[in-house]
Amino acid sequence: MKKVRLLLPVGLVLILAITACQPASTPIPTSEPSMEEPAGTEGVSFKTLVAGTLTAVAQTMEATDFQTPTETATITPTPEPTLPPPPTPTEIVVTFTMTGDTYCRKGPAAFYPSVTILTTGTVAEILGRDAYDSFFYVLSGQNSCWVSSAYGTVTGDLGVLPVFTPQPTAMPTRTLTPPATSVFTAVYSGMTACDGGTALNFTITNTGRLKLEAVRILTRIKGDDVKYIHESDTFTQWSGGAKYLSSKELLPGESAIVSTCKPGAIPYDPTGMKVNSVITICSVNSLSGSCSSQELEFSPR
Repeated sequence: MKKVRLLLPVGLVLILAITACQPASTPIPTSEPSMEEPAGTEGVSFKTLVAGTLTAVAQTMEATDFQTPTETATITPTPEPTLPPPPTPTEIVVTFTMTGDTYCRKGPAAFYPSVTILTTGTVAEILGRDAYDSFFYVLSGQNSCWVSSAYGTVTGDLGVLPVFTPQPTAMPTRTLTPPATSVFTAVYSGMTACDGGTALNFTITNTGRLKLEAVRILTRIKGDDVKYIHESDTFTQWSGGAKYLSSKELLPGESAIVSTCKPGAIPYDPTGMKVNSVITICSVNSLSGSCSSQELEFSPR
């Protein structure tokens, strides 16, 4: 900035010196002046050149004094925070270990055809259950089928599993088999002693047109996690800790009292407790043929 300002007085001095050196009178040219540049314009051109130079210098000084350079802002982007991936939920697996060889069927009842046989010790994953936990829908190898809960032990919480309602099987067009819901009636009929424990009595009446040959009674008591299961190919009544009456079958219209004793006895007196029993009756031994179930809720007195 200071160097530019010093050029102004120096330029003025040079102009004065050049002017002083010019002769007082212009000599008469020996030849005609050139038509390109009139005589006597040499000093004017030089002055004009100097004046233009000084003007350019002054404009440069003005631009230097009053123009402030603008800084270009540099924006550094803030990186987005990296979020951890959501946790993967842990799959809850409930398994069923076979305590005996049993059929694995196409539906949750003994009258459904068998898919395969699960041998003792087989561990299958439980995918679902029926409304009474009488049958479990399991996955074993390549097979998905229903197995009776009486033939194994559960590992895990059944409460997390869905309740499956299978589609009803198509009934044959020519059959005398009555509807499953009208095969029998069941009524709670008191308690009796059984092998140091207590057995529940149920009066079973055949109301259908087929004879009945097998019975299964699954009992649960509120506050007790154990399932008490009675299965038999006979309809047997106990009294005073001993067998009283037994029948291999119930013909249409016949009735019998069935006691949940050996197996299925309760090791204590359930008087006054809330009891739920699911009774399944089938027309063929080993819970096969045409089967149906009824559910009873009561408090023994």
